[in-house]
Amino acid sequence: MLKRIVQTGVTLAALLLGMQAANAQTKIRFALDWIPGSAHAPFLIALQKGYYKAEGLDVTVDPGKGSTEVVRQLAAGVYDMGFPDINVLAEFNARNPEQAFPVVMSGYEQAPAAIFFLKSKGITEPKQLDGKKLGSAAHDSTFKLFPVFAQINGIPDPSKIYPGQVIKIG
Repeated sequence: MLKRIVQTGVTLAALLLGMQAANAQTKIRFALDWIPGSAHAPFLIALQKGYYKAEGLDVTVDPGKGSTEVVRQLAAGVYDMGFPDINVLAEFNARNPEQAFPVVMSGYEQAPAAIFFLKSKGITEPKQLDGKKLGSAAHDSTFKLFPVFAQINGIPDPSKIYPGQVIKIG
């Protein structure tokens, strides 16, 4: 099953770049969304097992610094392909329709965005986050999507929870 997933990813990479029969000279710079982890296994296994080379692709896979950075680098032409969070990509595409990227493959059935806290804090519903402080990486998709989450869950002032974030809802 994993081999089929990896081979599908390799085939999709070739199709994305418009190649029916790529030659060994075709270089591709691929950016992950973060440091390599289990979600990146199909891309790294394909590299290790030589599946890209078998398709005529010379692929370099680099660790990322968050999905927002991956999308920015794709837009700037630094990378040919990337693995950003679908929500960050959708936001970019909505704000930049002339530069919108195609989505060839989604890596998750559900995005792994989450808010974690200690059980001892007694938080059982989102409204209880009001008055608390959350932290995340500046380019984290949870951070970027928190205003929408706050609006849906009736949190009156999300900027107090994520200080310094410019919150525009509606």
